[in-house]
Order: sequence, then C-alpha cells, then structure tokens
Amino acid sequence: MLGYLVKQKLVLAGLVFWALFLGIRPNLSLASLVESKPDILGQYENDLDRIKSFLEQELVQKQLKRAAIDKDELLRRIEKLDEAQLRELALRCDKIKVGGGAGGVFLVIAIVFLVIIAVLYFTNYTLKIEPRDTIPRRY
Repeated sequence: MLGYLVKQKLVLAGLVFWALFLGIRPNLSLASLVESKPDILGQYENDLDRIKSFLEQELVQKQLKRAAIDKDELLRRIEKLDEAQLRELALRCDKIKVGGGAGGVFLVIAIVFLVIIAVLYFTNYTLKIEPRDTIPRRY
C-alpha cells in the first residue's frame, strides 16, 4: 500500500505539503496591535464599554435569563468594581468566543475523511460492506 503511494510522488508531495500548511499556519484570529502607551484615563471607560457590549449579545442575554440574573443589577455590581478587577473581567470577556469555534473541528474531520478516501482510491482498495447475521454461526 505504501509502495504505491511512494510511486505517486506528486500525490504524496501534495498531501505532505497540505498537512504542513495546516500544521504551521498561525492562528491570526486573536492577533491585534499593541499600544505603546496605554491610555490610563480612558481605560476604565473602555473596559466598561467592552463588558457592556459583551452583555448585549443575544446568546449572553439568553444565558442571563436562564440563570435568572437581572442585567441592570449585574451592571450596577460591575460598575462598583475597581480598575484591576474591571480590567481582568474585560480581558476574560475578550477571550470568550460566544457560540462556538466548532467550525475548526468540522474542518479537521472533513480533511481526515478526505485523506482516508484519497488513500483508498489511489491504492485501489475496495471496501465490501455486507449485512451481518444477528446470530453468530457455530460450526
């Protein structure tokens, strides 16, 4: 089976290139620019705005209703936090991906499935699926 794949150098090189491409590409979805001088005066308001915008999302609203938490009471408690606690809460809100990130899992499963089909196709391997007897035969 592997001997046939080695003969097909182009297919093998393509599969190796594709695997390396998927393995070493950086995840740029969380990358951002870094300020050289942080704005200390407006940082509290910025953090508060980021938390409020996070709480305005539909899925977050549903979770708050499910947990029986009043949004106005939650905002009053958040406004009472000091700057360090508010900053930490804002950073945690930025890290949360609401609704998933499951697309990557489906992509990996699809690629593995396609690679398996490609190997079976190029090796001329056939799968024979037959119904199995419910009662095993005893000879």
